Amino acid sequence: MMLFLFLMHSFICFANRPHDMVLSVDESGMPILTPAALAIDLPTAKSIALHGIQASCQASITGGFVSEALGRPCYYGSQQTDQLNLQAMFAASQSDSPPVDYYIYCSSAPIQNPPLILHSYVQMLRVLADMNAWRTVQQRKYAELVDRVQSATTIEAVQAMGWERSPG
Repeated sequence: MMLFLFLMHSFICFANRPHDMVLSVDESGMPILTPAALAIDLPTAKSIALHGIQASCQASITGGFVSEALGRPCYYGSQQTDQLNLQAMFAASQSDSPPVDYYIYCSSAPIQNPPLILHSYVQMLRVLADMNAWRTVQQRKYAELVDRVQSATTIEAVQAMGWERSPG
């Protein structure tokens, strides 16, 4: 409902705007009325879009992923610490006396503080592989969107591009 009211307000403001105003977007992609003299040009629109895409990609990568390493879908965190912990577990697994047990935070749904769950060596490797696959999908999407933004020839085309979280 709030979005509808905001859009209606934006439409009314745009329809009744002074002629020296144009509809533009701020850095977060929200529509704003801008003096015509300050309207953004194509390079500025591209810069705003690229910053937004970069932030969205980072948020997607660190927003967690799903793995079936335990035989059922489980949510795993992927903040920088989570990624480093998995890499450290893998490194330890390659030592002369590798651990037998690997404890990884996971849950059946995304929650703030998931429990620490016991994983076998094979399960830990599966979680690591799934995390790497998730990150790679997001990085490829980022590269594709960057190419599309950089190739765009109009402000409208740039502003029509955005990030939609890929299924994981």
